[in-house]
Amino acid sequence: MSSLTPIRSQDGNTADSAKLAETAQKVVIDIFRKRDLAVVDRYFGEPFVQHDLNIPDGLSGMKVFVSEVARYSESDVTIYRTLVDGDRVLLHSRHRGH
Repeated sequence: MSSLTPIRSQDGNTADSAKLAETAQKVVIDIFRKRDLAVVDRYFGEPFVQHDLNIPDGLSGMKVFVSEVARYSESDVTIYRTLVDGDRVLLHSRHRGH
């Protein structure tokens, strides 16, 4: 997990930004390291817009992606940066799996 402090949201609420960053990092780790299929039901909601062109929008696309990751014999993720702006979180990360 990244040791970088999340960038403060525009509204200036550092505590909320830190909580959002922490939750987003946990979700990504649960997907790639723990290969937890239930993570989508726990943390995602509709409408869900996927910004990876290889994954369809919506919860169904995310569930397919997570189930594919779960089939890897090994999987890991490195989180380099976490950016928070209001209620939006961006993780700059690298996934390895096979």
